[in-house]
Amino acid sequence: MQVKNLLDILAHNGFRKDGDTHHVPAGVSCTVYIGLGDEALVIDRVSSVETAGEVATLVTLRRERYAIEIAELRALRVIPEASGPGYR
Repeated sequence: MQVKNLLDILAHNGFRKDGDTHHVPAGVSCTVYIGLGDEALVIDRVSSVETAGEVATLVTLRRERYAIEIAELRALRVIPEASGPGYR
């Protein structure tokens, strides 16, 4: 994914921008899919995405930090939390 595309996706999905950090909106759950050759790494419960040039740092609700090349990012899944409005 290109940096501009990532920033557009984050803005379109309501991520709150604070400098280079984009915080996941309240009431939703975010999962990030990263392509690693033929395999995929799935990072659940992402709370924020920090961008710096061609690198993104994903921070989870458990305070885990994953630094990745934005080019390896394949998809973001943003869904309502189980108790939030719109969940069925």
